[in-house]
Amino acid sequence: MGFHLGIHKVRTSMQRLKLVAKRPKQHRYPSGAKASVIAPNYLNRQFNPEHINTLWSGDITYIRTQQGWLYLAVIMDLCSRKVISWAFSDKPNSELTTRALRLAIN
Repeated sequence: MGFHLGIHKVRTSMQRLKLVAKRPKQHRYPSGAKASVIAPNYLNRQFNPEHINTLWSGDITYIRTQQGWLYLAVIMDLCSRKVISWAFSDKPNSELTTRALRLAIN
């Protein structure tokens, strides 16, 4: 509305009117979740293979859109550093990673 107010003026006005700010809840992982199994470290941080298609790496990230979260799975060849395949999904589940891996194999 064009009024310039400081944080202290807003706080005292809210206290006088008995208003409470609604804050978003913190994300909590479900309790009772199983401990994940740690895979063996075959690469031992040696990420520079000499031949193409001998070692691949994959990762999943999330992107915020106007419709909600979108998940992206990417598979990259470690020798050429090129993206071999990628897949999008609205859920970060095994179907997303399987689809990205199938596209890479094909």
